[in-house]
Amino acid sequence: MSDLLDEHDDELAALERAGKRRNAVTVAMIIATVIALLGVGGVLIGKVMYPGIGEYVEAVLAGEQDVFGDPVYTPEHEVSADELAENVDLQEVHAELLTHWLSSLSYDEAGQPSKRTLERFEALQKAVEPDPNLHAIVTELGELMHSEKAADKSDRVLYLTWAWNDYMRQKDQPYHFEANMMLRQRGPMLYTKNYHLAGEVKFGLDDERYTALLAQRIDNTNVVENYLCRATEADERPLWVVDTSAREAANHVWPMLSADSDATLEPVKQAFAPAIRKEAKEMLSPEALATLESSAFARHQLMATVDAINERDCNKFRFSFKPLVAYDSGRLLRLESKAAMAQHSACPDITPVELRTLIDNSDKLEMRREEIRVALQELTAWIARPRLVHEVRHRADEERHYARTIPLGCPGCDSLMAPREQAELSGYLAGVAYSGAPAAGLFRACWVNATSSTYHKRAIEPLVTELAKGQNCEQGPVDNLQQRAKKADVELFDRDEPLEKIGEWPANVEIGEW
Repeated sequence: MSDLLDEHDDELAALERAGKRRNAVTVAMIIATVIALLGVGGVLIGKVMYPGIGEYVEAVLAGEQDVFGDPVYTPEHEVSADELAENVDLQEVHAELLTHWLSSLSYDEAGQPSKRTLERFEALQKAVEPDPNLHAIVTELGELMHSEKAADKSDRVLYLTWAWNDYMRQKDQPYHFEANMMLRQRGPMLYTKNYHLAGEVKFGLDDERYTALLAQRIDNTNVVENYLCRATEADERPLWVVDTSAREAANHVWPMLSADSDATLEPVKQAFAPAIRKEAKEMLSPEALATLESSAFARHQLMATVDAINERDCNKFRFSFKPLVAYDSGRLLRLESKAAMAQHSACPDITPVELRTLIDNSDKLEMRREEIRVALQELTAWIARPRLVHEVRHRADEERHYARTIPLGCPGCDSLMAPREQAELSGYLAGVAYSGAPAAGLFRACWVNATSSTYHKRAIEPLVTELAKGQNCEQGPVDNLQQRAKKADVELFDRDEPLEKIGEWPANVEIGEW
């Protein structure tokens, strides 16, 4: 779970962007008004004397940026949502054609697209041709990425990817992708993570409304998904990544659902296991609960064995992949030669006992694969709740008036607590108080606290003090956890702002095979 912490740098950047936007409003309006009155000459003067201001005004006049400095996309051609959906295979475009082109391009020298790259780009162009707006975006994107100056035009490239996503949003199409530009010696590489938006989850806080998106990865690239939930680049809506939530549920929570696992669980998991099992009875259907309880010990033995192998520092052999349900025992048998060498090595890659444990438990789980996969859909929906509320709380904090000039503040916290730590505490606390899954929320915070050495550890300390028995995660959660969390939110942040889920939580979410 510690590999999920990078998401918070994006959250904090979003907080800062919001503050900068609010601070810049007055100045931006004055500059835009003055130079707009001067006309084209004013833009040219601005670009020469003050390049940043000139570019800003030029973007505003072109309709690609508002006076706040935020990007804007206005389609040139009238195309209805139905026409777009009927005439363009958006699933193929996002799941295959876009990534096929970019994957091929990543092997090329700057300004020298290969024949394969050009063929793949032409396939993408042809697929979007029925929509003149999307075709224009794709065409310009291709021209830039195929040129020698792609690195110098990275801002324009990323604007075009933003515009593409915003166009999907405007037309209510369930697709989204995150784009990043990596600068390399042989030329820049544009890579994406592509999603199908499976649904929305809505929240209310006072008079404000927030919409979070349920997203499933649909590309087949090797770009790793490290996020449970984060803000989208296009409009900063919380994005719930179902695949990573399923991974966390399968690897960390499922093994805790059997008391047989308790003796060999990590201390924090051992302390939280009773509370997690109690909450599971409230959150899961009887069928899903029975399935996961009866298979949890086999999953625990499987994961514990993999972790033991991976934690051996004396060799380089690792299991880099943890499956949703079980390993293919046929593939595991290929490791027999490595296991046979164990008796001759002081630090074996894998021992015969470890290999047998992996095979036996994989076989037990594989026999029930479909039954387990269906149950994991419910487990994933439950475990993701606190994380989603965490992100929505960040969005609400970001949209406070004067967020940049007046920090969030935590009157009940240590005076030395940094603003970014206060922001994280706000999110973690909301996840416990308002997700309806308080045990899952505090467990995640405590697991991060146990496995992280970043500022998150400091951010979570007040949470541990208020909500863990003996002010220690290894003693488990306090009684009346949700009520205590709501009280702590009021006392620490001097606010009474219950974050309310509008409508019912999803009882399950569709997850893929992996």
